[in-house]
Amino acid sequence: MEESRYGEAELASLRNLSAALFRLKNSRGPAKLEQVVATLVEWLWVPEQASLRRAFATWLRRVLLPARLPGVLDARALAAVLKDRAG
Repeated sequence: MEESRYGEAELASLRNLSAALFRLKNSRGPAKLEQVVATLVEWLWVPEQASLRRAFATWLRRVLLPARLPGVLDARALAAVLKDRAG
């Protein structure tokens, strides 16, 4: 599936994890990333989603954020929101 074929509004209206992943990959700038991460925190808040929350946090910290925001010191903190928020 080619995620760039979908617009932000269309993806946001879908309200599912695949759409959130596409939104993260298509995002431009820290404000948009933070908005999508906040949505993920809301969806993955419940304890039953701890494993998925950790997986998203790891992917954000190791893959997406270094590629999109290289050298940003608090990129790690942004990804940690998903991991630590449910604590």
